[in-house]
Amino acid sequence: NLKWRRARQEEELSGRERGTASDMRFAGMALAVLVLSVPLAFAQYLCPTAVQVDNDGRGHFISASISWKHVRGNTVMFEINSVWRRKFNWPCKQSGPESGFNGPDGFPGLGQKLPIVGLATTYSNASRLEREGVAATKFKTGDGKEYDLMLQVTSFSVQEDWLAGTAYVEHTFDAPYGGSMPFFPTHYVASSQNKGTMQPYKTVPWNAELVGCCRMNLGMGASYNFAIRTTVDLSDHIGSPRIVSMPQIFVSPTVSAQSEKAKTYINFCAVSAAGPKAKVQKTSGTINYEVDDNMPATYTWELLHPTNGRARLMRADEGGVSENGGRCQRVLYETPYGTASSVAYDYLVLRATLGAAVATADYAVKVQYGDTSFTQQSLPYSCAVTKPCEMDLSLGKQLPYRDNTARVRIDTKFDGVSPLEIRYVVGSAGMQTSLLSTTQGAIVFSGTEAGKDNAGLPGNAYFSAVDYFTNSFVTDVDVVFAASAVNTRPQVDFPMSNMQRDYIHPEHLDPFYWIKVEGSDFNVESGGATVSVWKQRKGGQSAITSMALASAANVDQYMDWGFEKLDKNLVEQSGRGAIYLMFKRGSGPAVLDILATPTSGYSKITATTAEGAVAALYVKYDSGVHLRRDLQFMPCTGQDEEVVVCAAVSTGTGSTLNATSGMECFLIDVVPKIAPLFQDQQATTQGRVAGHVYEAVMGKEFSITLEVVLQAMPITDSEQIPTVRFAMMDGKPEEAPGVSSLLTGRTPGGSSIDQFTTFQDFFARESMDSSVALDNEIPGQFLGKFRWTPSPYQGGWEGNVCMEACVQQDGCPAFPGGSPELCTLSCFMVKVARCKWSLLNEDSLIEIAPRFQTNWVQLWYLNPAVGHPDYALTMEEGVHKELNVGRLYTPMWDDSMESVAKRFGMPLQRLIDLNADLAMLSPEQFASGERTVCVIPDSCSLLPMSNTGLTQ
Repeated sequence: NLKWRRARQEEELSGRERGTASDMRFAGMALAVLVLSVPLAFAQYLCPTAVQVDNDGRGHFISASISWKHVRGNTVMFEINSVWRRKFNWPCKQSGPESGFNGPDGFPGLGQKLPIVGLATTYSNASRLEREGVAATKFKTGDGKEYDLMLQVTSFSVQEDWLAGTAYVEHTFDAPYGGSMPFFPTHYVASSQNKGTMQPYKTVPWNAELVGCCRMNLGMGASYNFAIRTTVDLSDHIGSPRIVSMPQIFVSPTVSAQSEKAKTYINFCAVSAAGPKAKVQKTSGTINYEVDDNMPATYTWELLHPTNGRARLMRADEGGVSENGGRCQRVLYETPYGTASSVAYDYLVLRATLGAAVATADYAVKVQYGDTSFTQQSLPYSCAVTKPCEMDLSLGKQLPYRDNTARVRIDTKFDGVSPLEIRYVVGSAGMQTSLLSTTQGAIVFSGTEAGKDNAGLPGNAYFSAVDYFTNSFVTDVDVVFAASAVNTRPQVDFPMSNMQRDYIHPEHLDPFYWIKVEGSDFNVESGGATVSVWKQRKGGQSAITSMALASAANVDQYMDWGFEKLDKNLVEQSGRGAIYLMFKRGSGPAVLDILATPTSGYSKITATTAEGAVAALYVKYDSGVHLRRDLQFMPCTGQDEEVVVCAAVSTGTGSTLNATSGMECFLIDVVPKIAPLFQDQQATTQGRVAGHVYEAVMGKEFSITLEVVLQAMPITDSEQIPTVRFAMMDGKPEEAPGVSSLLTGRTPGGSSIDQFTTFQDFFARESMDSSVALDNEIPGQFLGKFRWTPSPYQGGWEGNVCMEACVQQDGCPAFPGGSPELCTLSCFMVKVARCKWSLLNEDSLIEIAPRFQTNWVQLWYLNPAVGHPDYALTMEEGVHKELNVGRLYTPMWDDSMESVAKRFGMPLQRLIDLNADLAMLSPEQFASGERTVCVIPDSCSLLPMSNTGLTQ
């Protein structure tokens, strides 16, 4: 029974021919998955024999990294990610529950927990151990305690002889830090009274470490021993940095002479193991010294090995350091000359410091010379090798964009014959994966069929096969129904929908991209609908990577395996059950073609219903010799964190690992969308500082050119135009103050906000010089205008005109239930001149006078420069002339609105109509002596004045 189980596992893990996805095949796969999923607590396996173990004198350590985060009080959780030789003398329980190893070859497999203590002495001889010193593989927390580590296997490779996993240790310290020492800042004076409570101290952190022996390959390295370390000071930090990298780094030099050295650029990135909150130094390592509290924490890097000049950290002026806090760092590794097809080994030890929190990592290096190197493609990635690859990605934004302004792309070949795969690890604040791949060939990392695609990637992220140039990948499928020859309904040649049975035209299938699969009618002579399968090839879209046919009884099983269902019955209206086309866009090779007839190089997919209906298609898959993958990612609510993907291209899809390209690490900082910048476009150029008052005149159109600049990164050429509107509250214009009075029916032309458009389109609409637009355009910038023509009833109005610019959150707010849009409110203080009217074309005194409840004689008297009153007051081209429509009067201390109106022979309402701000004033404010009012004296109705000295 045990042999049968292992045979079934090995069959499942050997990578059978893709595409032969019949119901029977997947039934067998389900059985194999069931074997892999047996709880280890109830499983019994055998231990390997001494003959099976490779006792060749080599060590077992390959790589390791360490990080920690605060849990509660003085308790932290340490996380150690490590990779080890697999065919090694691992401790193995001989009998009972959890006995033996569950791997297909009798060695450790997925999910098993392995004690790594005590293995250090299985390598080497007594003389070397005496020179190096015996280093037990124990995890020591720095406070006198030590732990045996239990490594849980998360991925392994039989062919390459390694396993990877994670060990966790939760530990409680007696104090937040290991010790302290006094220091004396400048001008500090200590006293015996406050020495214990006020004396500044520097803290000494706890030093935790995993130290052991021995490396699997020493090569050019300095020591078989390894050590990974971290520091813990809970008074200063809540977490350490987490260094993210592939466990083994491959270098492929191309030097041709012994005097030459090849340069390889290796990118490493780090994230905070405790998230964004850990990017602050709470005390900066000092107690009772508030000057340096809550300082931003940035990253610094140090290369601990090699130290002989073979490798070095690249400087910032070389583009080797991340501009955003130093999160990524490139290492320049110079490889000496080597003969073709030879291999050399080395290791890199890095120390990353976030603020004052330290973490180290130790990675194996394999140098591949000659025919095994990726010499045909020096730059397989989407970013330059001489600078870190990092980008900001806002929630709700899609990576990559159609215009390719932001992307994580891998596009490479090796020898034109070898199929390729991506090998990668993913790290974030919450976790770091072990080594994964886009095809579960040489690497085993999932016990389920669904878990093989896009393993370890964040939700809504996947490595998608994309063809941008030749449209060679099948990117979508569809099924179209038509009336059969025996169907006598009218218009029998037109397709119809399977749900409504209505005849329709197939306009949704663009003939430029869609092709009919000839012979795909599975209802021939059945009397059912005529069926045709269609395939789409469209460049730049994600390819389908796996297809199957499923009867209705098996659809759920396929969906559990990650397939999507095309909900159209391939035997529609035949009365013979249902067969559906299943497909998925995974991380494997793309589908190149679909046929309905057997063809060499094509894999058959078939299904049969209980009623006897049979359907079969033939699918051709990409060979994978030219690897083209885009990281598709649209983060949504709850996914705002830093994500690092480190990847390499490998030929390791067969039985042996032939070659692997250099590693590249991409750092994607997922952040919540932020509201746009919204302001007066000319505020800077015109010197308009905060609080600037815009002056308007009755009868003249007043406008402000507004700009909205998007802040959600990355900015592309296909951004949605933001919405700009008057600020609203409870469905009414906001009083802040007096915005509603701008929108009254008495406002000629009203107030309006133009449709916002791009910088260049705005200049074209306004008939402005387009060359200026090209020189001054800002990415993500949109322009529009606020326009308002004050009416005769709005002289003296003063207040804020408030508008808001909004962008959609695309269903991905920063927190559940958040607003569907983000808005920026901007208010502009506008003041309308009193007693001034801006002439309109062909205006005359007779036409203007009724607007202000006066007569032409009064206006003629107020404007001595006006000629004959019967003549039209024409405007000169481009010049607005202003006409006095009243006189300005400054109220005295004992004035009231009623007394002023009475003094000048005006009804009170007329005074208010001429001064729009009076309706909102109290009597005390009116007579403050800090304002003027517009009055139009009515000489025909003036009564004798009792005090003529108050008039100005």
